Amino acid sequence: METLFEILKVILPAVITSLFTFFITKYTYNNNRPLDKIEIAYNRIYYPIYKIISDKNITNDINEIIKRCKLYFTKYEKYADISTKKLFEELCGCNKETKKKSIYQSFKDNIYNRNYYLRRRLGYLEPSFIQLYKYAISGTKSLFRITMGLCLLYATLVLCGITMNISNMIFTSSAVIFTVSLVWIICELLWCFFRFLYYKIRK
Repeated sequence: METLFEILKVILPAVITSLFTFFITKYTYNNNRPLDKIEIAYNRIYYPIYKIISDKNITNDINEIIKRCKLYFTKYEKYADISTKKLFEELCGCNKETKKKSIYQSFKDNIYNRNYYLRRRLGYLEPSFIQLYKYAISGTKSLFRITMGLCLLYATLVLCGITMNISNMIFTSSAVIFTVSLVWIICELLWCFFRFLYYKIRK
């Protein structure tokens, strides 16, 4: 058990640091984009499309939504994010109703996510953290949950090492939290793997 703790003490900080570096690099890269192009993307693509998908009168008519969105993609496609363009292309090319609904949900989440991000960059009122998480794409949500799980795992690992010979009660509690965190991370990784397989098979 002590050997496992020592190994994880070395590995976990490196993994956590790498994940935080990824988030910071991504944030810095996005923040360095010219504001004029960001404003065009927000005003000409993301906000208008956000309004379309939020229209309760056509909320269940995916084909009508595609038709209206095409007007903006045709004219301002170069200002759209690659992930948005890819999802919209998949949505336009899909003929299976069930699959189309699934792609549309991903497209809608993507629009919500990018719309809130661009609003924040342009200085509009910022949404709460809960809203940012709610409208993030599935991959980003999973990565965030894994990062939080690793942080908790490392914290309880350090606590276990400190309390091992001091307090059995604290050590046992820390070991339980450590185990739960580990199971949580494994389940999240398995979910990511199966989701990846699902999208590969679907294509």
